[in-house]
Amino acid sequence: NERVTLTSDKPDAWPTTHATADSSGHFTLPIKVASGGPFRLTASGASGSVTVSDVLVGDVFLCSGQSNMVFPIGSGNDYEDGKGDQTIENATAEIKAATNPKMRVWFVPTTEETHLNTHTPLTNLTGACNLTALCDEASPDNPKPDCHPSCPPTATDAGALAHAWTAVDSVTVRPLSAVCYLTVRDAMAARKADRPVGIVMSYIGGTPVGAWGPD
Repeated sequence: NERVTLTSDKPDAWPTTHATADSSGHFTLPIKVASGGPFRLTASGASGSVTVSDVLVGDVFLCSGQSNMVFPIGSGNDYEDGKGDQTIENATAEIKAATNPKMRVWFVPTTEETHLNTHTPLTNLTGACNLTALCDEASPDNPKPDCHPSCPPTATDAGALAHAWTAVDSVTVRPLSAVCYLTVRDAMAARKADRPVGIVMSYIGGTPVGAWGPD
């Protein structure tokens, strides 16, 4: 039942708000800004304080589905001309132009359990994939290495949430779903507004389509 105060480094855009935690320590605070950031937020109470930096406020897209959604932006030596097994046309240009610090991605890890229990909704995201770990390292003999469009638990590294809301750039974009990324990118451009976007990517090839809809 502790009183919690939330302050921002930009009080004119995000005014100070207050809430009271319940017996389990949970509390809800209103978001006082329609969109924008980045903000540095500090939640403080009698027992201490926690500060979170680089917080954006905007829209969130959920991209889910089967192998067509898994299909990545670019992977392998033929990705520049759309001839590879896991490629799109103009992938080289798309990858080079991908840097957008206001587009953030949460890539949900894929485990054997999620393959076997795709009808069970996730109620909590306990990990996020390291997007840079999904691509092989480049070398003189392999200047355009493969990327792996699925996210095994090993790609989360030691900090399970360390890679939550990763900013999109020419490195992190390569293993991302082409359908998802290009759709969200075009939606951002169509709005002609400097509004941040978060993307939750959660897809598994070969899963039954019913697993991605309501019961």
